[in-house]
Amino acid sequence: MKHRLTKILLFIILSPLFVGCNISKNIEKGKLILKSNEIIVNGNKISKDSLSPLLTQNKNNYFLGFPFSAYLNESSKKNTDSIFNSWVKKTKKRKSKLIDIFSKKQINQIRKYIIDFNQWKIKNGEKLELIDSTKTKISIENLKSFYKNNGYFNSEIKTKILIDQKNNNYGKVVYNINLGSQYYLDSIKTNIESKVLDSIFKKNKSYSFLKKNNPFNTLDFESERNRLNKLFKNSGVYNFQINSISFELKMDTTSIDLSIPVTINILDNKTKNDLSNYKLKYKLHYIKKINVYTNGVEKFKNNDLKKFISYGGINIYSNGDLRYKRENLAKLILIKKDSLYSDLIRSKTINQLNNFENFQYPSISYNYLNNSNSELEANILLVPKKKFSLGFGIDLKHSNIEDIGLAFQSSLTSRNVFKGGEKLEFTSRGTIGKSANTTISEFGVDIRFKFPRFFSPFKFKKLENLKKKPTTYIGIGTSKQTNIGLDRQNFKFDINYDWNNEKNKKINVGLVNIELVNNKNSVNYFNIYSNSFNTINSIAIKNNANSFIFQFIK
Repeated sequence: MKHRLTKILLFIILSPLFVGCNISKNIEKGKLILKSNEIIVNGNKISKDSLSPLLTQNKNNYFLGFPFSAYLNESSKKNTDSIFNSWVKKTKKRKSKLIDIFSKKQINQIRKYIIDFNQWKIKNGEKLELIDSTKTKISIENLKSFYKNNGYFNSEIKTKILIDQKNNNYGKVVYNINLGSQYYLDSIKTNIESKVLDSIFKKNKSYSFLKKNNPFNTLDFESERNRLNKLFKNSGVYNFQINSISFELKMDTTSIDLSIPVTINILDNKTKNDLSNYKLKYKLHYIKKINVYTNGVEKFKNNDLKKFISYGGINIYSNGDLRYKRENLAKLILIKKDSLYSDLIRSKTINQLNNFENFQYPSISYNYLNNSNSELEANILLVPKKKFSLGFGIDLKHSNIEDIGLAFQSSLTSRNVFKGGEKLEFTSRGTIGKSANTTISEFGVDIRFKFPRFFSPFKFKKLENLKKKPTTYIGIGTSKQTNIGLDRQNFKFDINYDWNNEKNKKINVGLVNIELVNNKNSVNYFNIYSNSFNTINSIAIKNNANSFIFQFIK
């Protein structure tokens, strides 16, 4: 114990040899530590939080007004090991005295402590942020670019450095921004080569992000480009390419006229060599054939592909007997025969197939039919999950009551029980353990049905839409517990529904929730919990009055 205290004391004495006390002692002449940035826009100081990502240098983290993390980094050494060795070997007497007080092993351990502490400082510290003119210039360019994207094309930015009056090693960078005039959008014209695209554009013109008299903002142009790309792909133009969209701006560089006329250019799809290639031009695409492969296309042989069930315009292929009710499967597929191609409908169909929880990563691909350039075949590949799955888990337990115990749980899941995507879960659980000389245990069984729809004798017309993801849960279970003289058996039954509302928030309704509990050996309660009996008994004695003081009149 004595040696340990001595070792700690020596470590404390030696630590200052390897820790610098002045954070600014190694700074070159003329250099300043960055204490803060200040941004002034048109004479008004603004919060720098919104613009700080544009500044290439920000001050170090401060703790109680001191850049502690930078101090850690600055006080670290690259050659701690050699510094310690030099200090130990500085005089022969020092080395011999240290060996007399400590063993060589302890001295090596102290060396390791100092090296580890130095590494901790490097890991938790941060580089001291000095004001750098190059980084300041980059920050100016970032700020100018930001304001250009918001319509201020002639902004001017000047900077100055203010030295801290309390400590001349610190400085503040002030960014003084004069925005100038903001440009705004004037007329919005279009130059659309494809008649098909032009017709779709005009029908949805009111949803455009580009409006006359709005301030210029590059985000509006990006949003408009993405809107048009989605619009055309959801309106039947299967082969539309976003790089067909561009914007032409005419700006007065003299800043006399601040209005910017805009032309939306949308090129037709064609090759460089053949501008009249009709097959490549943008046109409406219709879904003429829908194929659903319920076992994955790789499971089929050529002869099997000729066999299918047709339902609601959908060809359903199955390797053997179809495992799903065709009407339930058809409800999941929003793609309809003779309808226009839509990226959105494709995504929604995949979401519904995923929510069905019976398929692994469903996918949808499209092919042109019979060398056509406008008729599509939709191929939906479904790889079913395993019909049955088994789970098992086991744990060791220990608590104040239970000296040692064993808990286990097993589950068996059956999918697509009634060919409608239903899921049946059978779970058994149990614990067994020892409390003193008493064996305690609990065993239970639960059965739970999950229906991917509203399962009820009542009709939910407004909620039956698959977009709302309706689900029904029916559960039944029982358990039996043997404790230290107090046993219990219970039975439960519940019916729950959940679905999504218009804002895509999940709503849960419990229709039935029944639990019956049969407490056995209840008369033995106070024998087990004697403290409770003594407390209740003392209250009863204090508050009971003798019967002789009462006179009952008949």
